[in-house]
Amino acid sequence: MYPTEDDKYEDDEYWAVAYKHYGKYSSLSCCQTHTVLKAALSKVIQSAKANGASPDSISYLIKELVQFVEWQQSVLNPLAISPDGSLEQIEYSRRLSDKLKKEDPITWIWIHRNPIIGVEEGETSWHYWPISETIDEICDEYIRKPWLQCGAIDRILVDALIYRETFCFSLALQTNTTLLVSAGLSSGLFASLFGYKKGRLFDSLKAFLTTTFRLGLSAVLGFAAAEAHDWWLGILVGVGFWVLLKINLYLSNAERASYLKYVRSCLAEMQACSEMMQKYPLSPKYLRERLSASADKGVVWPVGVFPILDCAIQRNPNTWD
Repeated sequence: MYPTEDDKYEDDEYWAVAYKHYGKYSSLSCCQTHTVLKAALSKVIQSAKANGASPDSISYLIKELVQFVEWQQSVLNPLAISPDGSLEQIEYSRRLSDKLKKEDPITWIWIHRNPIIGVEEGETSWHYWPISETIDEICDEYIRKPWLQCGAIDRILVDALIYRETFCFSLALQTNTTLLVSAGLSSGLFASLFGYKKGRLFDSLKAFLTTTFRLGLSAVLGFAAAEAHDWWLGILVGVGFWVLLKINLYLSNAERASYLKYVRSCLAEMQACSEMMQKYPLSPKYLRERLSASADKGVVWPVGVFPILDCAIQRNPNTWD
């Protein structure tokens, strides 16, 4: 990312000082990491020039900026720091596309993924990309440094935060047996949520056995009452017990249907917001409104999302700078 003629930074003392602190990124060009560094450094240098600061006086800011980008990359792209042959390197590498496997990991920080597809396809999927909780610390640090904030970093952090929340929510729904049972879902989570036909045979068999058991139990109680008292009482007891079972079933189904509707609504809202992050141009103001609307419906977003968007809106509500 050394100043070139194309970048129009030739003979610029500020960029010459910045280049001294690039470290392992000094050889990069035409990649995402290059773009992020360039955007953030441009803001720092423009502010320094506007305030009459000397090139050497901003050295500590440039060092801090490069360290932040390296920290961000280490969390969102563990391959950039994982040694070859390590378990982490093997796990994440097998999810890469053939194209990315040929590239140096330090050339990218984060690439948009589909969280629901990741959970559906499993751990070998390109879209299956667990992100550690350290991202919350990164966001907290980022929010505390207004001089560091720029559109390029904003979008990466917001996209990663939305992905992580949607991914974890989807994974919890798929793996948490208690949650599935309370939602009335025994298998095929996403099939049930979005109306696929997966698992219908099992559901039909379960319904048949349940109905048979209830009919049998009602008949036994009815015959017992008839034997002990009279035939009319047996009929009354059998039919009455069956009606009570049907009422209980109706109420249970209504409760499960309500919960399933809530889960489906939350997951659909989260997925829609995640997909929105790959749109260009994207208004931070509109995105915040969508996230707020989904939060009103019950979606819980990471606390770091909204402060980042608020800062972006203050700079430019219509598009990221």
